[in-house]
Amino acid sequence: MRTEYGLFNNNVEVNIDSIIKKIWCEKIKRDYGYKFFLYEDSLKSALYYHIRTELENNGGFIYDLRIYTEYRLPCGRRADIAILKIDLEKAKTSHLKDSVIGIEALIEIKYKAANVFKDYYDDLNKMADYSRLYPNSKLYAAFIQGDYYNDDNCSWLNEMEFDKTLSNKIIELLGYWDSETDAFVTKVTNS
Repeated sequence: MRTEYGLFNNNVEVNIDSIIKKIWCEKIKRDYGYKFFLYEDSLKSALYYHIRTELENNGGFIYDLRIYTEYRLPCGRRADIAILKIDLEKAKTSHLKDSVIGIEALIEIKYKAANVFKDYYDDLNKMADYSRLYPNSKLYAAFIQGDYYNDDNCSWLNEMEFDKTLSNKIIELLGYWDSETDAFVTKVTNS
């Protein structure tokens, strides 16, 4: 099935990854420019909306994929956004939370003003735990900070003392003001 972002085929992981990255770089950047994000929840709502719309309109539901905000993981933590594989037959007779058969992707979101750092590091540490607990899930740190950076110093993962294998499992979706061009930039990095 053809989507705005390419062919939605049986490789669900690749499809989800390309959809999230394109949405971040195109639609989230556009929404930011239109001043749609007042606080972090606005960013979460927009990201949820764009991903869900893409899944619904272009075949993701065929693969029993569903997207939820504030999803409580088996470890007890809440993910800002989770894309899950659901056993729809089981869901007919069981509670939906008991019908999850796969955690395809987890997204942690931060949207803060300049000079706020601890919250970002807390989310990255949470993502490090996710990488150990859910090794088959794609992990995304979707961070917008209202501060100036350049291409060399915009990665949060580069600032942390993460094992390289661990940091390669977390995909950064970054938004910041470019210190050279004074333009808002969205970027995807794999440390």
